[in-house]
Amino acid sequence: MTPLPPVPAGRLRGRRGLAFGATLALALGTAGCGTEDPSASAPSTGEPVRVVHGPGQAETAAAAVVARHLARAGHPVTVADQPEAAAWSAAGGDTVAIVDTLALALAADPEAVLPQEDPEDEAARASAVPTPSPATLTPLDPDLPPRVPASPSAAAASPTPLADVGPAADTEAVRAIVDAVLARAAAGGAVAVPPSPSEGASPSGGASSSAAAASAPPDAPRVLSSSAGELRLAPILSAGTAARLKLDSVDDLNGRCEELAAALPAALAGGPGGERAAALLTARLDASAGCRPAEWSVQADPAGPALVRDEVGLAIDHSVDPDVPPHGLAVLEDGAGVLPAGRVAVVGSPRALDDGVEAALQEVMTALDEDGLRDLARVSTGPDALSPDDAAQYWLVTEGLEEAPEDWVVPVDGWF
Repeated sequence: MTPLPPVPAGRLRGRRGLAFGATLALALGTAGCGTEDPSASAPSTGEPVRVVHGPGQAETAAAAVVARHLARAGHPVTVADQPEAAAWSAAGGDTVAIVDTLALALAADPEAVLPQEDPEDEAARASAVPTPSPATLTPLDPDLPPRVPASPSAAAASPTPLADVGPAADTEAVRAIVDAVLARAAAGGAVAVPPSPSEGASPSGGASSSAAAASAPPDAPRVLSSSAGELRLAPILSAGTAARLKLDSVDDLNGRCEELAAALPAALAGGPGGERAAALLTARLDASAGCRPAEWSVQADPAGPALVRDEVGLAIDHSVDPDVPPHGLAVLEDGAGVLPAGRVAVVGSPRALDDGVEAALQEVMTALDEDGLRDLARVSTGPDALSPDDAAQYWLVTEGLEEAPEDWVVPVDGWF
């Protein structure tokens, strides 16, 4: 563990700091964020707050921000040197865990996150797939050589009948699954839900999730606060590929993925239960979007560079990928909710934490809107990434949650 000494709290200024009251009220009403009655807090223990985090980029970067902000608020802090695959399970007492709620929900109950088609409906739909017509090799640009098909039997794209299995889990449904996981763990029960391929799963987690959460002991770990911004999975392509195939939304993928090599993020496919989650995700894209790429791979790094280098033609990654704006990548709209969404969350036991800790956590999570998540990823990933603490300092300063050092020149609104 790396200790961070407490630093006297500075004045919290800036656009976000001044509007904190209204922003927090909105976040509590719309994002499921909240805290328990402060009167229920335990007396100060004087023990450092231990911050652990999952292996995802957003979890790692947010943990550094949380630790630095708590230290500046006068709370002694220690930070885990290495990520933990099940960081949420370490939460409790003086330990808080920074987790990706979607990754946790996928590991615990992937069928609820990614509802699947009934096997009988799948067979009926497959029998209705039209016979594809021969592929055309006419180049899009007359000056280019003819395109070569992936195989002699390659066929032209044609839309296929789609399954009607409802939307994937949104942030509220994912939160319900996470609440149920934490409640089951507190009661000593199994965390993962056994697969039930023959029965449709409710993406909301069902009544059992609410009942499990309500029955949790009052001092059990729970979600203390969630980021205002979503970690939503989305199809991302280069602008050229999107223009060539006339892709604006997930609906446009039907019958258009056959020529593309596609990639899933390693954080999803390589995490706990990742193989199962990846299989369900690719099956759902096939059934609900008509997207069946030529091949799937796992992308260890953020998808942006691989798309720019044309190593893959389609990537499923977070819509807040920092490479999207500078490289002009295209994020497809997903109005039907084919893909799920989660948030960055802090899990801990509110009654075990000193007064003021939850308020400091709320400040960070409120500032982590979609722009905040993207900006934090931008300074903490890639070849020019800052160290975790430097990235946290830079982000906190730009968000108005920390005063800039005297030798810094910080851009202000109106400069550009």
